[in-house]
Formats: sequence, structure tokens, C-alpha cells
Amino acid sequence: MKVWMAILIGILCWQSSVWAVCPAWSPARAQEEISRLQQQIKQWDDDYWKEGKSEVEDGVYDQLSARLTQWQRCFGSEPRDVMMPPLNGAVMHPVAHTGVRKMVDKNALSLWMRE
Repeated sequence: MKVWMAILIGILCWQSSVWAVCPAWSPARAQEEISRLQQQIKQWDDDYWKEGKSEVEDGVYDQLSARLTQWQRCFGSEPRDVMMPPLNGAVMHPVAHTGVRKMVDKNALSLWMRE
């Protein structure tokens, strides 16, 4: 029974992506909306990777990224993979590594890294 439920859920999830509704936009409006959303996501990516700031919640970011991909598929545009921008100079990591600051000195850090 569990196997059949898993198969049914898998089919429903797959079908839901196939049945996604495309907006009834003209090609010009579609390009404008896609471009606007691409620019916003690019700004969030730059803020995250270069400044270490997250200006949007993960769930919202994921939802809008999925929407962009769907719109690109609807209007014949090739979805692009999100890549980390090239980094120059010292860049803070987006997630603070607070445990490293607790080391007494470089030797303690070296020992901790060997463990």
C-alpha cells in the first residue's frame, strides 16, 4: 500500500509541474516581466555572494526562482543556472563561522582543523 501511495504522490507531483499555467502575456510583456524578475534575482545573488547579506527569505527566493524558470519555459527562453559571481578581494562568508573565533591561538586552530 505504501508503495502505491508513493507512486501516486510522485505522479501527482510530476503532473503538477506539467499543468503549470502560463501567463496570457504578449511576447513584449513576457520579456519585460522575465527581465525584471531576472534583475531582482541577480541583485539578491550579488548581495548574498559579494556582501554576505540575505535581503530575502529563502522560501521567497526559491518561489520566485521557480516562477522565473516557469516563465522562461512558457515563453521559449532557456532557463539559466544560477552561478556564484566571481569574487575579488576579501569577501565575508554568507554564514558566520563563529566557532573559529573561539580558538585561543593559531596552534589551537591548527589542532582543531586536524581533528
